[in-house]
Amino acid sequence: MRNRGVKFSTVLPFILLLAVGSAASVLVFNAFESPSDVYSTSTFYPPEGKVLHIAGQAREEFADYIENVTENGGACDLPGGAAFYTSLGLTGLTTPWTYITGDPHQDLPYLASVYEPLTFQIALWLGSAQLKTVPEGYYDYAIDQMAEIFKSYDMPIYFRIGYEFDGMHNAYDPGEYKATYRYIVDRFRAADVTNVAYVWHSYALIPTYGNLDVMEWYPGDDYVDWIGISFFNINITEEDYYSGINRDRLLEIAQEKQRPIMICESSASRYRPSLKELSGQAYWDYWYVPCFEFIESNPEVKAFSIINCDWDSLQQFGYLNWGDAVIAHDPVVLEHWREKMQEERYLHSNPELYEQLGYGVTSSAEGFPLVVLGGIAAIWVGVIGLGAYWAKRRL
Repeated sequence: MRNRGVKFSTVLPFILLLAVGSAASVLVFNAFESPSDVYSTSTFYPPEGKVLHIAGQAREEFADYIENVTENGGACDLPGGAAFYTSLGLTGLTTPWTYITGDPHQDLPYLASVYEPLTFQIALWLGSAQLKTVPEGYYDYAIDQMAEIFKSYDMPIYFRIGYEFDGMHNAYDPGEYKATYRYIVDRFRAADVTNVAYVWHSYALIPTYGNLDVMEWYPGDDYVDWIGISFFNINITEEDYYSGINRDRLLEIAQEKQRPIMICESSASRYRPSLKELSGQAYWDYWYVPCFEFIESNPEVKAFSIINCDWDSLQQFGYLNWGDAVIAHDPVVLEHWREKMQEERYLHSNPELYEQLGYGVTSSAEGFPLVVLGGIAAIWVGVIGLGAYWAKRRL
């Protein structure tokens, strides 16, 4: 009489194939259909609950921040990003450059040499007259050279094209700005630049140029990875040039468009005589506490960049009369800042930074077909194997 008993060791491989195939398919389907973060369409954003820490805004100011604020990473962690400014003249991209002799330098090669890993937060200054000629191809050579320079750096780059587009000081025509923004992005994409996220950066103050809603300058969802804002003013008084703060409007847009917010420029500006008298805890309470409250109460904010400079000492910006915002110049502010930067929320330079930002990591969408097909194949091999085994048993 033939033994009809089933040998478990014989069917075990097929059972395992069924289990593995099913599990792989289910996991990938769930990951693909239910992104873990609301900003699934954006680029190089930190993990949920994290805020990328960036510092700037020039070579000497970044160096001061590293040495005197972080003490080279000994007092608090090194920032995960460095801010840099350039123009269609390619200023600072290959050699040091300063707007006025004696002021700090824009120097991208220096920033790239300080430490790794690091991201760049790069601002492209555009004159209002340039907006007319960029889409006509007048600056194609400069744009293409910039694209190649960006590609040469194996790191994530956040690129602010025509920053503070709605500011009265820029006087950008919305239609011309949108056309120029899109033109530059399109040329970068045509050059196969894949390490750049595009930041649409608002001055976030009222009135805007022409008293227009900021969406008049919006270049379209396909061209915006991040929504940027400036954070200088805490409140508005009758003494101020501007009449209101527009950050809530930008938060609304970020929520609607499902894009993260980057505070692209922030500094403890003290532009009234009474504010310049502040120091120590009063100074911290006046500007830094509200700034961090804004960051920590709005989950849309995923990155912030601090400008560590003495505004009054700069020839380029001295007319603003914003005061000294160098963090290390006030011992109380310095102590509180270091404590803040040690909180779990803030993302700094670390060996896993690029992976945490999704740089160089295959997305779930890219890996979806192969993993799912592999899972399905495993299921079918298991089914066919078990079927063949049972058919053989019945003979």
